[in-house]
Amino acid sequence: MPATPRPPTEGHAWVFSSHLRHHVRHLAASTGVPWRVIALLAGVPSGTVSAIIGPTGRPRARIREVDARQLLNLTSEAILAAERTTVPVTPTVHRIEALEGAGHGRSQIAHYLNVSQAELDLLTSGRLVTCTLMVRVRAQAACEAHGLWWSEPDSTRGT
Repeated sequence: MPATPRPPTEGHAWVFSSHLRHHVRHLAASTGVPWRVIALLAGVPSGTVSAIIGPTGRPRARIREVDARQLLNLTSEAILAAERTTVPVTPTVHRIEALEGAGHGRSQIAHYLNVSQAELDLLTSGRLVTCTLMVRVRAQAACEAHGLWWSEPDSTRGT
């Protein structure tokens, strides 16, 4: 009996992730930015990046083509530009409050955000209306890493 033709694959195209693993590691090493922040800046689920770099096990062999494109489009220059791009501070302040509410000390939070204690105090003082995109994304990454998922609704793209 002849084989029944298989219907076209629905969903996403897949690509091998080995070169992306090297790309993400290079971005992290050249910018000093953690992989979770790289994922958020690229607009790729953190779980996908975690799976391809394999920090806790065997790396995933392939990922969705759309995620691969997003990661490859992220450059060191774009990451560094996030240090100069300003965004509204309110979502960042909410994330800082969430981290404090979950028991994280202010010095620990300053470390997560890669800011000084004085900068953290200024962020939460109510005197600022903006912060950098990098600070916002670092706060989002810290919340995500500590299971504070409810703090995710705003865009990391600077809106």
